[in-house]
Amino acid sequence: MKSSVILLISVISVGSCALGAAAEADKNRELSAINAKIQIVGADIRNISTEKSSRQEELKKLEKLFGEFANALIEIKAKIRLQEDSLQEVRSKINATQKELQFQRHGLEGLVKAAYAIGNNDGLKVILNQRDPSSSGRMLVYRDYISKARAQKLLSIQESFTTLYRLEEQIEIENQAL
Repeated sequence: MKSSVILLISVISVGSCALGAAAEADKNRELSAINAKIQIVGADIRNISTEKSSRQEELKKLEKLFGEFANALIEIKAKIRLQEDSLQEVRSKINATQKELQFQRHGLEGLVKAAYAIGNNDGLKVILNQRDPSSSGRMLVYRDYISKARAQKLLSIQESFTTLYRLEEQIEIENQAL
């Protein structure tokens, strides 16, 4: 009986060892599978990390480019404001020159009317047609004054037209630049 008990204990012990060895083999396979999964996840994490770094670099480049464009836009807007201010200044000068031309035209009209009233005679005829010598002298002085004033007005009008022409050219240049 003793021997049967020993045999039984031996069988149980061998069975236990066999079961233990099978369990150990299962655990080793499970551990190997888990290690393989860890390596796959580690590789995925490294790939994701590399892609993240690449995306961050792209983002930095885009942010820098955006900043440059924003600064360029600010500069362009400032230049446009300066151009518009300059254009407005030229328009104001044109308006002032046109008003000056209108004023000069009215002055010239008055001088033409005065010259017509005195007559279109030369100096000798004015002296001979007058009965009063003092009146003849006055008429010659008036005629001379009107003639000089008319010449001065015409010169002034010509200068105003030249200025107006230059200002209109400047407006065209400013519009093209804008």
